[in-house]
Amino acid sequence: MCVCVLYSAPFAQNTTEPTEKNPLLFRLETTKILGYQIFNDTFTYNPGIGFAFIGNAEISPSFLFGGGCGYMQLKNERFLPIFIDLKSYKQNSDNLIYLSIQGGYSFGWNQAITNIQGYDFSGGIFVGFGIGKTISIHQKAELSIQLSYRHQFAIMKYSIINTALPADVLMLNPNVSNYTKYNYDMIAISAALTFL
Repeated sequence: MCVCVLYSAPFAQNTTEPTEKNPLLFRLETTKILGYQIFNDTFTYNPGIGFAFIGNAEISPSFLFGGGCGYMQLKNERFLPIFIDLKSYKQNSDNLIYLSIQGGYSFGWNQAITNIQGYDFSGGIFVGFGIGKTISIHQKAELSIQLSYRHQFAIMKYSIINTALPADVLMLNPNVSNYTKYNYDMIAISAALTFL
């Protein structure tokens, strides 16, 4: 009788299996952008909105690595960023404070010059740094609130007719290409839903 008791205890402890944690996390993010455009040493207020879809893999309990794509809409400019996303947690609890870094490239266009011949607007490098807080709202979902700084580079190329060139040269090359660099500095307030 004693032998049966001694050997039945270990088997009773293994009746429940541990729940496996999903190694991939997917996040839907919406953003309010308070943006400023730097042009000719002047600041112009240029607000907008943004959306993003981000996927992360948990490298360690305090570090996530992944990537995403999104859409940013400013006053006239539109950007489609594709980026790497890094996130580092600063404490171990259900409500986590984290640091976030994003970097990549944005394809861009400008609604104001869409139908103007000779002008071409394109995007450029995109970077962002943020701090946020994650709140557990369900066993399979988290809510994140984040404040971040973002910078977007862009270029406007345009062609003009150079009437100062000699007639024979003007016939061969009537247009002279020029470009202007744009810098967009943005403070972004984001809310995101992460699916665990």
